[in-house]
Amino acid sequence: MSAHEEEDFAPASTPGYKPTAAKSVDEYAQMDAEDESLARWKASLGIAPGASTAPAAGPKVTVFTLELDSPTLPPGKKLVLDLQDPSQLTNVKKHPITIKEGVEYNVRITFKVNHSIISGVRYMQVVKRSGVRVDKMEQMLGSYGPHPKGEAYTKNFDPEESPSGMLARSGSYNVRSRVVDDDGEVYAAWSITMASYALQTPYTVPLTYLSLFGIGALVMRGAGCTINDMWDKKLDKSVDRTKERPLARGDISTGQAVGFLGLQLSAGLAVLTQLNWYSILLGASSLSVVTIYPFMKRVTYWPQSVLGLAFNWGALLGWSAVAGSVNWSVALPLYAGGFCWTLVYDTIYAHQDKADDVTVGIRSTALLFGEHTRPILSALSASSISLITYAGYLNAQGALFYAGTGLAALQLARVLARVNFDDRPSCWKGFVGCGWAGFWIWMGALADYGWLMSGMGN
Repeated sequence: MSAHEEEDFAPASTPGYKPTAAKSVDEYAQMDAEDESLARWKASLGIAPGASTAPAAGPKVTVFTLELDSPTLPPGKKLVLDLQDPSQLTNVKKHPITIKEGVEYNVRITFKVNHSIISGVRYMQVVKRSGVRVDKMEQMLGSYGPHPKGEAYTKNFDPEESPSGMLARSGSYNVRSRVVDDDGEVYAAWSITMASYALQTPYTVPLTYLSLFGIGALVMRGAGCTINDMWDKKLDKSVDRTKERPLARGDISTGQAVGFLGLQLSAGLAVLTQLNWYSILLGASSLSVVTIYPFMKRVTYWPQSVLGLAFNWGALLGWSAVAGSVNWSVALPLYAGGFCWTLVYDTIYAHQDKADDVTVGIRSTALLFGEHTRPILSALSASSISLITYAGYLNAQGALFYAGTGLAALQLARVLARVNFDDRPSCWKGFVGCGWAGFWIWMGALADYGWLMSGMGN
């Protein structure tokens, strides 16, 4: 073992404490022999004059089993490893033990003292991910002699918390363990491979929420369009591309539009109430952003940023719907990546109407960026892909997810290289092309999930 690894296993020291010199069983038996109660206690540990007749040969201690118990395991199930069986240790390195991150788990070992008295014995466990230490546990076993009946001892350790966060969740991690005494003598050493996960749900859970969010997205996207058309009824009459919309053309009245909006919002509320209270409140908090978006084009050149805030709320809501709360370390980079993506595709979309927008006084990032649109959108595209990829890394996504983000990056680069910002059909084609970037990210995430659920990703 390297010097660095030896340092990882350096036991905690108590100032002023100095281990006593090692003694034989007979020497311990002779100490304070006149104390009857102490003699009875020592006899219960097999420490009595002449009790040790076996030669002091071979290992002092043999560790038989390691047992892990965690609330994330099915009721009554425990993971027991036979440390004397090399095949089990080899197998667990290939197929990691998986427990939920950040939960309590208990370690229990069974061991036998073969000869001599062992003192100041402790169990030490060092957890590493990619060579970086993410956890260390050190707990005392105490002092033991050979069992009077030759039986094994069992030691239950205090609960520990499984590693959590980016390093722990980004794949498997190595767990090295030792049973060692005050003198640094190692009685047993072994290593296993473990993995932690943020959430582990059956395939029916994502299918259920995909259905709910699919319906919700369709309904609320429609509600956003209705609100937008109500706000822009007069403006739409002055823009060639929008003057044929039903409200602008007079096909329906404002009252009828309000009634239809009520139905849309009721349907959206029906979907939202299928979620937990945390998600209901989080979802409802987005309504203000959705409502003010159409007004922002009148007061700022950044209405696309407000749209980005509204359209990507699902990055936060999706996690909370399943987990009951948001893992902000993962969800915020994902949300920010979607925000940048929205700025890209909606700026391209806004270039379709920039001539009319100048006439009627509508503002947009298309007008703000002007001749610098291509480099700015290129930077936003790079930011979007980087942030979404980073979110995937934090969430321990696999290679297939990154393949999806890679294809999305190529698609955005292709769109920005080809789009003519002064040609309306070209802008529409570029807008649609940006949607395909989202498709590839979705397909990468789906393929990665399928790979994980198949068991081949373990």
